[in-house]
Amino acid sequence: MKNSFIFLLTSVFLIMVIEGCALPPSPLIEFQAQEDIRMTFSYPADWEWTSPSYNFWMADIYPDSSKTDIWIYITVDLSKSPQSAMTDRINLSLSRTALPQYKILNQKMQKIDGYDAKWYVIQVTGTNRVIPDEPYIAETIFILCADRFYEIGLQYTESENPRFYKEFQALIDSINILP
Repeated sequence: MKNSFIFLLTSVFLIMVIEGCALPPSPLIEFQAQEDIRMTFSYPADWEWTSPSYNFWMADIYPDSSKTDIWIYITVDLSKSPQSAMTDRINLSLSRTALPQYKILNQKMQKIDGYDAKWYVIQVTGTNRVIPDEPYIAETIFILCADRFYEIGLQYTESENPRFYKEFQALIDSINILP
């Protein structure tokens, strides 16, 4: 009985120490709507968003991107027919799954800020530029709005999943699409 109590007490203590030593999540800040990206969302303060082109935004998560294959992007399509443009983009993305290194893990429909969204999760093997033997996951969300569609993507290796997926999910949950 005494040994069980000591074991229980030691276990509780170790859990408290481990939880206390875990890195706290980065504080969140808000992405402000841009000219074509008419949405706001929260993201970790240590991510730096850049815009290499007028309708494409990418988060720089690590200062030295050669150490990881994680990236997040948002793009917007302002074509005259956003529904057909989105369908074409989804078909292009899914056409890759005919190749043996691409595998659909999940696909679902959900509402994001009241708009219909399609969410695809694809595992890709053999093409990771940083860790060649480790597959990566590509998650892509397509959100159709009245005059545009957004494509939001996350790419990460399975070993990097816990932190970045949680932060990505928080970003998605905080999206506010502006009129």
